[in-house]
Amino acid sequence: MTEDQLKFPQWQEPLHLAILEPDPVRAAEKTEPVERMLRERLGQLRATDADGDATQLAEEQALIDALNVIRILRNNVT
Repeated sequence: MTEDQLKFPQWQEPLHLAILEPDPVRAAEKTEPVERMLRERLGQLRATDADGDATQLAEEQALIDALNVIRILRNNVT
């Protein structure tokens, strides 16, 4: 997947690379900085008053989904 295909490439690309890591332990390790980035971005969005801006709401939901993906990845590490 290229940056041109991603709606929010600044954080989706690093997440995508972590997900593609074949070693589950390394994938979990790679998600740590990505998770921080996601939480920071979510905090930034929630701190701004977008008054129902559709793009912001879409990114917030995408961030929440991405954080859930990270949680699933970590739970699957044996």
